[in-house]
Amino acid sequence: VLGGAFAFARSMRVQPQSSVKVEARQAYSFPSWVPLVGSPAPATEYPSTEYPVEDNWPAPSLEQGIVGSSAGSEYAERVTEVSMQIVPATTSTPGLKMPVIPPPPRCSWANEDCHETRCCANYNCDNLFEKCGGFTCYKQDNCDGGFAGCKQGPPGDWVGTVLGGPIQPREIPPAPADTVAQGTSLFCFSVVMWNMAPSQGWQNSEAELARNWQSKGLGIFHCDEHMIVDGMPPPRSGWGSTANIDVFIQYWNKVRDDGRYKQHDWVVKVDTDAVFFPNRLKMHLQSLRPPKGSRVFLKNNAYKFQFLGALEILTKEAADLYFENVDRCSSGEGGHTGGEDWYMKACLMGIGVDFQTDFTLLRDKYAAQNGCGDGWAAAFHFFKKVDSWNYCHQEALNAQAAHDQQWNNAHPQ
Repeated sequence: VLGGAFAFARSMRVQPQSSVKVEARQAYSFPSWVPLVGSPAPATEYPSTEYPVEDNWPAPSLEQGIVGSSAGSEYAERVTEVSMQIVPATTSTPGLKMPVIPPPPRCSWANEDCHETRCCANYNCDNLFEKCGGFTCYKQDNCDGGFAGCKQGPPGDWVGTVLGGPIQPREIPPAPADTVAQGTSLFCFSVVMWNMAPSQGWQNSEAELARNWQSKGLGIFHCDEHMIVDGMPPPRSGWGSTANIDVFIQYWNKVRDDGRYKQHDWVVKVDTDAVFFPNRLKMHLQSLRPPKGSRVFLKNNAYKFQFLGALEILTKEAADLYFENVDRCSSGEGGHTGGEDWYMKACLMGIGVDFQTDFTLLRDKYAAQNGCGDGWAAAFHFFKKVDSWNYCHQEALNAQAAHDQQWNNAHPQ
């Protein structure tokens, strides 16, 4: 559960229509039910030319902090990662301080010597993602200048002395009230397989799905800036399934080469068959409030490894660090496994990108989360037909409007 109250700018009582223009801004604290799982936030989806610029809104109040789990306290019991304290330092504007962001830890990948780092970057899971674990740094021999490597277990012909364990991912707390938080400007991109037929006859093609939201100016078109990447057929793996890691590395490289992401606070990858509400995502980001300049990715769903590929969200600083290390991530034993989303998460953890958790960001059918009657989720996945995509979009807006009306009735002017 995302706990606590946060400040949100509102110009007037929220109306169910999507054409409300925001002018005056006033900060309100939402009651404790916002944003509970399945409880829409009291705000409407504004057109891209009229929604407020959240970067200029008052700083949110986070007196109670954020846990971020669809399973309530269960998440707090499951988290074993190391929390990181952010120490505010340099003054930037009157009353606000710039945070001091610690450097990312540097650990070794399985093809690198770990004598100096004494920690390992690789993570592996079984096929069901039920058992996951990091590698351990073992000595191969006792020779001066000998080799030490990261392995899942000590090779039989190695000395096997343990020098260190796996990298410990750090969970970022919200920025203190007197400290500058990351903005909410979004650079969003989707990959579209324009020339590929649907995998099953009842589905629409990706091109048809993309032209639907493209023609209506929905989805990533409500981000501050967007990019559509032309998809390419992925190679087939040896056991017949589609291996999509290599092509997605190339897609992310296109984002790097384009360069516009650097002008924004966040980089967001959105699947073509996802129903996506960028303005809702911005409200989530205001609530999470990572310190400005943090290298952070967001855990988006409680299912499996908690980073489902339909909605991948990371700060531009995290993207910078990824681009600096992309070749290291894809090399070595265990560095090139799983689907694209697991690969990306394992890479980000391995290079020292920190994280925050908000399991209410994405509702996904893979997690048995059907329907779109949630006015708070930022995205819904997957919808393989244009009609079902449109129905989900409207259902999500209706749920949001109904909750907006409930809020307005309870808070008359």
